[in-house]
Amino acid sequence: DIGPLSLVGKFVTIVMMCFSFVALPMELNRLNRIIQNKSIYALSSYRNPPNCIQVLVTGVVNSASIHTFFKELLHEDHGPIETRAVVLAPERPSAPMLSLLEN
Repeated sequence: DIGPLSLVGKFVTIVMMCFSFVALPMELNRLNRIIQNKSIYALSSYRNPPNCIQVLVTGVVNSASIHTFFKELLHEDHGPIETRAVVLAPERPSAPMLSLLEN
């Protein structure tokens, strides 16, 4: 067995053990909260189907501007082409934005 022999060594060992009993669970809880806060959109990926035009929309977008953009993009004057759009935004989509994207 290996153990501290001096009084200072024993004290340091006790402090380290107490610290690990307190700090380790706190840090694991913090790590768990960080992992749970990961956005579902951060792990998403997209594959474009063959023979399909892809449009990438980026920037600060809201439901009104996206509605206007999609209305023009998908207008019947452009013909029957298959078009897919991917929207990249710095924040999660709002409820009106989700409703618009799902329709």
